[in-house]
Amino acid sequence: MRREDRGSKPSTEIDRITGLYQENYFLNNILDDEISRAKRHHLNFSLARINLENFSQLSDSYGKEMENQFLSEVGDVLIKRCRFEEPIARYEDNNFLFLLIGTDENGAFEATRRMRRVILESACITRAHNLGVTVTISAGAATFPKHGQEKKALISKAGENIW
Repeated sequence: MRREDRGSKPSTEIDRITGLYQENYFLNNILDDEISRAKRHHLNFSLARINLENFSQLSDSYGKEMENQFLSEVGDVLIKRCRFEEPIARYEDNNFLFLLIGTDENGAFEATRRMRRVILESACITRAHNLGVTVTISAGAATFPKHGQEKKALISKAGENIW
């Protein structure tokens, strides 16, 4: 989803802080649809997961407003750097899920590595470090059907296949 598309999406689809898809909408609409399509046409895709670690220190030290500002900036970075056809969602507060349509395991590794690097090089990470908060990032991915054919299995595997 592009930045200019944010305003045109209903609020039930978009996370108000990050501007990314909301978890429930992403899982129950976008991911379900892609799983059905991939099964029907014997296609593959990958699901990437990025986790912001030590993220709660921002809120603990500087309050919820600083945490929300940080998440908003990460959302902006992701929107700017992702391809239009790569839907992204905020997942479980400090995680992000990316749908990589038509992407095999090697492509998912490269895409996930690229997005991890983009976040690590962003101004918000630098600012957090300057505030004494070391936010680190772990990333992983799972490929359909190799790592699972259901969303729970794919999400779990993406959380295990950490690079």
